[in-house]
Amino acid sequence: MTTGNTVGDLEAITLQKGEQYQFEKSKNYNFLVVYAYTGIFKFKTENHSYSIEKGDVLIIDANKTIKSFLIESILTSEIIITRISLYKIER
Repeated sequence: MTTGNTVGDLEAITLQKGEQYQFEKSKNYNFLVVYAYTGIFKFKTENHSYSIEKGDVLIIDANKTIKSFLIESILTSEIIITRISLYKIER
């Protein structure tokens, strides 16, 4: 997935009720987008916890906020995670 000065990737995960997904941040992206396709889950960073429900979108500036995160499924959930990198174009 690329457009102009951006590069990104998509990841789809399915978590059963009570299941967890641990993610360690890499330095390769600027924004993290989490979309709840189905279900309800908690998105937890070192400083915040968000309750995410079907249809919700969470956009995080990864440069400023997170080193790692945990997703904890409250109900069976299908989740789309997108990582987006922005590159400066020299002219």
